[in-house]
Amino acid sequence: MELREHLQLHLERVRWMVQRAMRRHPDRFLQADGSYSDLCVGPQELKRLLGLLADPSGDLWLDRLGVAPLEVIEESLLDLEEAIDDFSAGAEGSLPLDRLKEGFGLSNTEIDLLVAAAAPRLSVDLSRLFVVAWADFSARQPTAGFLAELVATRHQAIEDVLELLSDRGRLSRYRLLDFAAHDLWKPATPRLHALVVVPERVLSFMRGRPPHDAELFGGTMAPGLGALSDLVMDDEQRRTLESVTARQGLRLCLQGPPGSGRRTLARAMACQTGRSVLEVDLSRLLDAAQEDALAPMIELLREARMGGALTLLRFDGVEDRLPERHRPRLKALRAALVDHDGPLIACDAPGGQRARLLLGDMIEVVVKPPDRAGQRLLWTRALSPLLSDDEVESLVEPLSRVHQLTPGAIHAAVRSALDHHPAPSPESPILTLDRLLKTIRRQFNHNLGWLADVVNAPMGFDEIVLDHEVRERLLEVLRFARHADQVFRRWGFSGKSQAGAGLSVLFSGPPGTGKTLTAGILARELDKVLYRVDLSRIVDKYIGETEKNLARVFDEAERAQAVLLFDEADSLFAKRTQVKSSNDRYANLEVNFLLQRLESYEGVSILTTNFATSIDEAFQRRIRFKITFPMPDAGQRALLWQTLLPPSAPVAQGVEWNNLGERFEFSGGHIRNAVLRAAVHAAEARSPIDEELLYRAALAESREMGLLTVAEE
Repeated sequence: MELREHLQLHLERVRWMVQRAMRRHPDRFLQADGSYSDLCVGPQELKRLLGLLADPSGDLWLDRLGVAPLEVIEESLLDLEEAIDDFSAGAEGSLPLDRLKEGFGLSNTEIDLLVAAAAPRLSVDLSRLFVVAWADFSARQPTAGFLAELVATRHQAIEDVLELLSDRGRLSRYRLLDFAAHDLWKPATPRLHALVVVPERVLSFMRGRPPHDAELFGGTMAPGLGALSDLVMDDEQRRTLESVTARQGLRLCLQGPPGSGRRTLARAMACQTGRSVLEVDLSRLLDAAQEDALAPMIELLREARMGGALTLLRFDGVEDRLPERHRPRLKALRAALVDHDGPLIACDAPGGQRARLLLGDMIEVVVKPPDRAGQRLLWTRALSPLLSDDEVESLVEPLSRVHQLTPGAIHAAVRSALDHHPAPSPESPILTLDRLLKTIRRQFNHNLGWLADVVNAPMGFDEIVLDHEVRERLLEVLRFARHADQVFRRWGFSGKSQAGAGLSVLFSGPPGTGKTLTAGILARELDKVLYRVDLSRIVDKYIGETEKNLARVFDEAERAQAVLLFDEADSLFAKRTQVKSSNDRYANLEVNFLLQRLESYEGVSILTTNFATSIDEAFQRRIRFKITFPMPDAGQRALLWQTLLPPSAPVAQGVEWNNLGERFEFSGGHIRNAVLRAAVHAAEARSPIDEELLYRAALAESREMGLLTVAEE
């Protein structure tokens, strides 16, 4: 009711403005003898529309029509202006026209222009009354010139009011008014004669009727949701967001991958200040078929101002390097956003380069995946509605230990596991650890397969034959990997270490000593996938291409949370040479690039080499663990001869394993080759694998290695 009364007071002012216009320009609709000039309304209806009774004693023809004297009109307009101010002050909440005035910084004259332009669409009476005032009953929309004459007071020049209707004015800049070409002035209609239109969404807002969100192109309006105190994040990040939430003219960039909770954070910040959120899909605006991306952007920003909403700009889907066709649109969007003084949050990828290009300097907050404790809490919240407390407890710890996921990825994994793996029977659990892990790995959106190959370990950590010292060092590596999150993030050691929380390991030793196999076993122990980088696909003869391929490897590995294996790493991580030619300079650039990426990589990377001394010293300083794999001794070789034979293989009784271990100084790889050779001969002879076959196979392997001549045999 308040809203309607407030709007009616404004429209009543317009009615008096029409009378003032009629007093100022009576010759437009009256002939010299006081008769009408082809009017579409009669005298009695005109009096009703004016809301006045004719004064029969008046001598002037305007008096006979019921038009009040100018003094009465001006006094009535002032009285109505005071009544409107009093009404606004006494209203329980903010009224639409007052919100427009405050939100867009409009003056009283601009509000009068807006209401006058909207009047023919808000009131049938005023629509017909306008026809009289502009003396053209064929027109249905007012022109800019008519509105300027209608609104201008005796202290204002028409030109000054027209300036408020120019493209530089707030009414036009914020798309509160649109201007259409007049039929008599096409194609280039001067602004003076342009038809003035109030957009339907602005009219709906003035009436207090919420417009339909489906009419918004590239944006959706949503309420604020939740509270920052309820979200899972580290304390420093929470304090930063709480301190900037209520800041006037907020400009904030939340950086992180999709699903990291950026939109949830924005909605919680909006809720904290009692705002809604206008979410803008920039990729849709930039890729739209229409040439002008500015118009829909200005309309979206207008919606944010009208609703007092926080504007959320989503850069997901926007290319890092914008095509040439997008540059004019980007320039127009930048101009619109610079003029917007409402709170604005951008959601961009790590680095925030696209948001910085569009918005300039902002407060930047990196939204990182929660630490181990946060992961446990997120998994608990996601699984509790589906499983019993005991089932949840049994899953939360291994799930939070294996992968560091974003909140969105955790909820997506649970939904996908339910969709793809329904429980086979009522007795079976709805979700199992194996199902969830498979779902997590499937949802990782990475392209490592183009540049690397998956390596699967055929045995476990307890099955591999290793030197005691090597085994202890590997256990230390596993302990580091399992507790790095707690040490670096929760205990604050990340601030004391330049290298970050990444884990890099160098395996060195002679060929066949189990370096690659051990790498696979380490990945298996960590429940991660091992990718061996294919150097033939990485190294490129063209300058700069190798670095691009390496960057893709590290980026995709981070996305997949995989373990990277650089086999024969000395070919990539070799020592830098003295620059004597351009080739040396570019080769050193590759090494420098690798050095930086390896140091900043947050995951697990394993390098293997037969010659540790060939690895650049700068790499060696930055590698956390260096493990040398020695050739196995006689006892280890004897154990290798036994363990490399599968349990299902037919092995003869009485094989002297110690003799084989002492006689042949093989590495594990060569023993594996000899065992396989003996197995093939046994299959051909349809006999078990006996000591003679193993001995002959070992001799053949020795000859191929160049360790034994025919004479020595």
